[in-house]
Amino acid sequence: MIGVNQLKAMIRKQWMAEFRGKPVVLPGEAKFITGVPMKDAHLHYLATEAGIEVRLSDDYKSMEGFYILDEAKLMWFAMRWA
Repeated sequence: MIGVNQLKAMIRKQWMAEFRGKPVVLPGEAKFITGVPMKDAHLHYLATEAGIEVRLSDDYKSMEGFYILDEAKLMWFAMRWA
């Protein structure tokens, strides 16, 4: 089982490699969560590609937990970014 801190580290690695400093493409089906296009695009990516829904703090600045949407996608994400 993956813990919150382990997942945070994997998400950080993935963000640095694939999102940081790159143009934002916010898909039309992405949820409006934080109001910041880059953050919402990344949250959408995590839901659709990594199979997780991140539970954020009230100020949207930190991850407090997560829900597994697709175990197979999460496993592939974990194998790539662990």
